[in-house]
Amino acid sequence: MLNWGIASGIIAYSLFCMQFVLAARPKFLERIFGLGLMFRAHIYLAAAALVLSFVHKYSLQTIRAGASPAFASALGGLVLALFCAMFVFSFIFLAKTKLHSKFPLKKIIWLGDKAGLRYDFTKLSHNLTLLLAAMAGIHAILAIPASSNSAWKYFFITLFAIALFAWMYHKYFRPSFSFTVAKMEVLGARLLRIGLKPATPQRRIFSAGQFAYLRIHVPGLEGEWHPFTISSAPHEGEIQFTIKVVGDWTMRLYDAAEFFPGPDGKRAWKASLDFPYGKFTLENMMPRKEKNGPLVFIAGGIGINPFLSMLASLARKGTQRKILVLWAAGTNDDLFCLDALTGFMKPLPGLSTIPVLSSDPMWRGQRGFIDEKKLEELAGYELGSDMASWWLCCPQAMREPLVKILKASGVKGTRIRYENFYL
Repeated sequence: MLNWGIASGIIAYSLFCMQFVLAARPKFLERIFGLGLMFRAHIYLAAAALVLSFVHKYSLQTIRAGASPAFASALGGLVLALFCAMFVFSFIFLAKTKLHSKFPLKKIIWLGDKAGLRYDFTKLSHNLTLLLAAMAGIHAILAIPASSNSAWKYFFITLFAIALFAWMYHKYFRPSFSFTVAKMEVLGARLLRIGLKPATPQRRIFSAGQFAYLRIHVPGLEGEWHPFTISSAPHEGEIQFTIKVVGDWTMRLYDAAEFFPGPDGKRAWKASLDFPYGKFTLENMMPRKEKNGPLVFIAGGIGINPFLSMLASLARKGTQRKILVLWAAGTNDDLFCLDALTGFMKPLPGLSTIPVLSSDPMWRGQRGFIDEKKLEELAGYELGSDMASWWLCCPQAMREPLVKILKASGVKGTRIRYENFYL
């Protein structure tokens, strides 16, 4: 019979191996839960595995290994120390939580960036967890109950096989779709638009509001996949992304626009997409009772992207619905698609677009921040409507106060939809 110390170790190893399944972002799970929830579960379950590992180590009095108890114990201690270090490192430099905007984490991240701990490096180190899984599996097989019960031995081997398969699928065998880079257009300071055309006819369909993982096959850019929201509509022949520079890779991509050779000829750049992902769509998340009610889209900066796709889709179908777009940005230069939004007003007569700028003294429109007072001023009708649905795509620091304001104003949580700005 298992004691609770051994049981905690078995559960910890099971959770550890399941992390590889979540990180592989299997489509069947993504369709049910969405990547945002899956990646949050990835963080929390890793933390649970770490806690249970400590419980396992310090509550288990003896380890009766069949051949070498000293080796099994030493190996387990080494794995725990490395796993703890990897978890702390990954949590600080890869995860995005409420704590990351606060001191001292914010300061540590800044110092890490200055020291050269870039995203690619942290991703590489994060991948070493497969080695830890193998070491932990060896420890488990040598330790009780695996050494005295072949069923447990095969159980641990199966867990590692699942983790290995998920890792291999994620790194080498994930299906993707080939595209040619048809457009690279600098829209402003640290803002770039990319257009992709399929290399061969393909039927991959996405919904307005979804995102894709992009990989550019150009030296200096090729490497990890990077997620971006699709800003074009599903019916358009070209898939477009509007990308803001927020890190090393996007900075290299922005600089590479100067050398873009064009879409034709042998020198044309190639790209791959793994898509579609995301549940932030009118089809998936529209509240049932509000299918014909007003839509309120609140965007923060580059968060306008999913709404561009949604509006283009709605414009093609045609609708008389009242649609209000509140776009929070810094300056007039940040309003890169204002003309496109204005152009939607003809096929969408109920559309109103209101930019709200926080840092432009020359701006003659709405200024400041989208707070309680601004919402009452600009969206009073929608706040008073039981049929309005609210869609938010903005940084967490902006989204959380807005959700509280909406709920305090009587908007039910079932009528509030939001896209996680960070995965």
